[in-house]
Amino acid sequence: MRRGGDVLTATAARRICRLALAEAARLSGASASVTLTSAHGGNTRFAVGEVTQVVDSEEVTLEVAISFGQRRAAASTNQLGAAGVADVVARAARLARLSPPSPDVLPPLGPQRYLASLGAVDAEAARLGAAGRAAAIKQALALAEAAGVVLAGFYQHARLSTSLATSAGLWVHDERTRLACSCSARTRDGDGSGWAGAASHRAAELQPAALASTAIAKAQASARPARLAPGRYSVVLEPAATAALVRFLTESIDARSAHEGSSWLSQRAGGAGGAGSAGGFGGRLGQRVLPESITVASDPADYAADGRAFDAEGVPQAPTTWIDRGVLARMATDRSWAAKSGQPLTGWPEGMRLEGGTATRDQLIRGIDRGLLITRFFYLGLLDPTSLQVTGLTRDGVFLIERGALVGPVQNFRFNHSPVELLARCDGLGATQVVAIDGGRRLRAPLLRSHDFHMTSVSEAV
Repeated sequence: MRRGGDVLTATAARRICRLALAEAARLSGASASVTLTSAHGGNTRFAVGEVTQVVDSEEVTLEVAISFGQRRAAASTNQLGAAGVADVVARAARLARLSPPSPDVLPPLGPQRYLASLGAVDAEAARLGAAGRAAAIKQALALAEAAGVVLAGFYQHARLSTSLATSAGLWVHDERTRLACSCSARTRDGDGSGWAGAASHRAAELQPAALASTAIAKAQASARPARLAPGRYSVVLEPAATAALVRFLTESIDARSAHEGSSWLSQRAGGAGGAGSAGGFGGRLGQRVLPESITVASDPADYAADGRAFDAEGVPQAPTTWIDRGVLARMATDRSWAAKSGQPLTGWPEGMRLEGGTATRDQLIRGIDRGLLITRFFYLGLLDPTSLQVTGLTRDGVFLIERGALVGPVQNFRFNHSPVELLARCDGLGATQVVAIDGGRRLRAPLLRSHDFHMTSVSEAV
């Protein structure tokens, strides 16, 4: 079926999917959708001058969804022999017969045309193993030792395959590589903390030593922070901070929630934007929702940001601009909502990005009379979907800016702020970077300057 260390090939995956569909065809009145994933990869954790954990793994999951009309259920297994496949189909069928009917259940998707996934697999990343990870981490730890700083981090990689098949004739197979590395540095007295991270699908774009160097410098610079009162500040956000907040916005460009009145994109009765009324299909579609400098787009060929030619339902993906120079140009629809609303079907995109600009960090800092440079945010939570108010903490380096220059470190804060407010007050954008955010999702986000950012209280955490 496959060699040790390999993911399922298209040929092997198709054979397993056909076996599952053949079992489903024995069920009177049933339709079926099959998702088959496999992964080979590993990770290495390191801390206090040494490697602390090494994991190499191979995983495979077969998920079968069975529908009887509008009754639908799914079951999964990692047993890919004939008996295992027959069992998972039977379990899904039993559950489907017990499930209540749902108007969101549609017939399976039929054959589709997809963009070719050229370059999604990086040969160097596919070959990477524990020895390669250890060699890279050794360099990072040596830098920390020389600087007298404690370093910890996580380096992970995988080669992945995903296959979709349905009883209506859909078939698609995708393979890719995926990597991420993060380094956290702490001064030995525990007073200063720094962080740096990167994500890609190409091994050459991840350099643990370079990340360690950045994290070490941040830790040293953030030691002995001054006390600063909470309040509203101009801010320069590094890409990790931008991505952590803006991901709430990119995940909210959703036609259903806008129509149902539970989104910042819902249309009030009478035409004003905001929640409070179902309003009509699309909510604020075609309206200006952000400044002209703001564009949000997705690209299935941006493999570093998890771009892919199809979504989880098999809906084809194409390069799409969602917010075009501040105007809401498209809203995401799954198959169910597109059928119900009559809106164009988009599927759920990945490879999302907030477009950047050409400004350097120093240029953005020079445009601030008094404000903060923020490395990243931590422990974020959504408070209100109708305004996208988010709460969270700063972490790993906050620095005071006065009269266009960095003055020195200050303590961490808790904040309450919305990415809508952040982008509405944005007046400077720099280069973008792919950031791995909570839940494993990825977003390409820029260095960003904004104003009136609400720091609600002081955080005593380093």
